[in-house]
Amino acid sequence: MRHILSDGVIMVASLFVSLFLRLGPVRMPDYLLAGLMFVPITLGVRLLCMYSFGCYRVIWRYTSIADGIQLVKALGLSTLILLAFSFLTPAGVAVLPRSVYFIDAVLTLLALTGVRLARRIRHEGESSRQTRAGRRTLIYGAGNNGRLLANRFRSDAGLGTHLVGFIDDDIEKQRSMIAGVPVLGTLDQLREMLSKENISQLIVAIPNLSGSVLMEIVAATRPFNIQPRMMTQLAIGKKTVETYREIQVADLLNRAPTTVDLEPVKEMVQGKRVLITGAGGSIGSELARQIMSHEPGRLMLLDHSEFNLYEIDKELRISTQENQRVVPLLIDCKDKDSLSMAMREFAPEIVFHAAAYKHVHLVEGNPYSSILNNVYGTQVLLDCCEEVGVERFVLISTYKAVNPAGIMGTYMRTDSTFLSKEALLAA
Repeated sequence: MRHILSDGVIMVASLFVSLFLRLGPVRMPDYLLAGLMFVPITLGVRLLCMYSFGCYRVIWRYTSIADGIQLVKALGLSTLILLAFSFLTPAGVAVLPRSVYFIDAVLTLLALTGVRLARRIRHEGESSRQTRAGRRTLIYGAGNNGRLLANRFRSDAGLGTHLVGFIDDDIEKQRSMIAGVPVLGTLDQLREMLSKENISQLIVAIPNLSGSVLMEIVAATRPFNIQPRMMTQLAIGKKTVETYREIQVADLLNRAPTTVDLEPVKEMVQGKRVLITGAGGSIGSELARQIMSHEPGRLMLLDHSEFNLYEIDKELRISTQENQRVVPLLIDCKDKDSLSMAMREFAPEIVFHAAAYKHVHLVEGNPYSSILNNVYGTQVLLDCCEEVGVERFVLISTYKAVNPAGIMGTYMRTDSTFLSKEALLAA
């Protein structure tokens, strides 16, 4: 309502300013009465057109060119309607000069656009001040993907990212500005930029980048204890959203991925309540990304590491629409009371169990802790699944269990990924 009110004030002011510009101070008093009579008609027609074109469903701080086009359409249609109305006005009623309608349309468009842009500029200024305290970040790739990522960082202070600049090998882009951010240099100057700008994060925004270039980037960032990430796209329903992930071995090899028919997976999880344990780990987090793309009814992310859970939750909670669909659960699988309470509250239908200690040298050196976590934690989870009637339980097994030579493979030796509690305890 406050947007409609402010727009109404602008429209009324624009109408009388248009009269003044067209008639001047001498003749304007002769048309004041006609102008006053025309105010409710102008407001009704313009506001109705703007509402019909969705101009009041736009969040002003995110105003874009597409929103501006809708505003132009609404004002254009309303001007034509007002102009047509002027021809239908009875002869005895005062009529405004018809050029006033066109002057008014231009002034109204400029004023309404200016107000919306001012709101966006103010918001981005506030976000910019907040993000300056965030992680100092470089983007490798100053193309369309890099620009999209830069705009996201600038508009969302919650990401805690201060974008310092771009790195790009295109000579023509050097010393230019993209989305208000400078292109600082080429890949050959990356080490220098990392040191000079005190960078703590680097994101690669070029799709299908060759493995050799990625290796160069990894080698350049390693002395600074920076783990570069790659921009990727996350499909949520019919929307595609830009996010980023850690560089994987497959990226360095630059081989074509194996094509897998994911339709059965989509049929299994779509609309279902899905729980992933160990969701902050390398396997669990990738599971979460893949499952999220198949539109689960609710996705519960369970992990006992606060930081890992925060990272994957922040990545998947990309809009306010996901606040109810993504549920982070900071729970240890060995804590039966907390786990049971969460299972009863959210009643998952499918459980993917990826929570486990899997680093061989640590497991071999700490067998008691490992068995407690991997075996007892799984038993607790299975008991809770039985309590709430989980439809499907999937154990994501990474254990080295074929002809085991150590503790890790011995206590988890099995050939099946889909386990019953009895089979697990027997193993």
